[in-house]
Amino acid sequence: MFQRLTSSVLCLLALVLTPALAQENKFSDRLLQNRYQIDLQEGSLAGTGLPVLRKALAGAQFVLIGEDHGIAQIPQFAGAVCDLIGPQGFRTMAIETGPLAANELQQWITSDSGRASLVGFEKKFPETIAFYNYQEEYDLLTHCARGAQGPEFRLWGLDQELMGASGLILTRILETHPGKQAENAAQRLLQKNGAAHLAAVKSGSPGDIFMMTASDDELNNLRDLLRKEGNPTSQALIEALIKSRDIYHKNMNGSGYDSNRERALLMKSNFVTDYKQAAQADGAPPKVLLKFGAWHMYKGINPL
Repeated sequence: MFQRLTSSVLCLLALVLTPALAQENKFSDRLLQNRYQIDLQEGSLAGTGLPVLRKALAGAQFVLIGEDHGIAQIPQFAGAVCDLIGPQGFRTMAIETGPLAANELQQWITSDSGRASLVGFEKKFPETIAFYNYQEEYDLLTHCARGAQGPEFRLWGLDQELMGASGLILTRILETHPGKQAENAAQRLLQKNGAAHLAAVKSGSPGDIFMMTASDDELNNLRDLLRKEGNPTSQALIEALIKSRDIYHKNMNGSGYDSNRERALLMKSNFVTDYKQAAQADGAPPKVLLKFGAWHMYKGINPL
């Protein structure tokens, strides 16, 4: 009886699984039939996927590249995409850096001494630029700026400033020449920033850098002083420092969801601001290439 029952169950499973396996095989076959190969040959795209990609890019307003960071082949691919979409009027690239870092990069990528400027900047303001201090990523920006997209090329940094950027932000605040009290407060914080960096280098812990160790009171005090003695530029800079610090603090203190939500909203807000300004300046909506970590490119809720 047990053997007959087992045989019946196995037959039933076979009947159930056979259509499912057939359906799975059919789906796999369809995938294979619609698989196209893309090759990079001396900086240019080739392969059976190139016509498919050209068709997808034709007439696009936005092109989004979602990546794993730090892989050399991705900026090579992105550079080839620049070559394809440059003639269609793409002059703007939005990247996963802060606005301040993107402004620095913008100056270097069209200059013959840009790479030397980047090296000098990194020594003076370490841990300030994310990703685009890698040679391959920097070469991508120079490629798009100098060749593929022409002299009107512009960078938009949509992210918070990197956790080491407090020294740059405080330096830029001092360069706006605020009132005496605000200047003294900024100078004190800049000295604390230098001491915190030395402590972080010694300990190897990012939690020791100034953006992590600065107190709410001292940053809010500088913000209040700049509201009285500063100008719109210095006020925007201290807000960028406080916002960046808040995002990192939430993440390091176990509030990853809140941190990533605040970060995503900041990216959207920065994008809308840049997009509106460019549309007004150009007299037409700009076409934008966006290059971010893949999870930031989701439509809807992402795994963060």
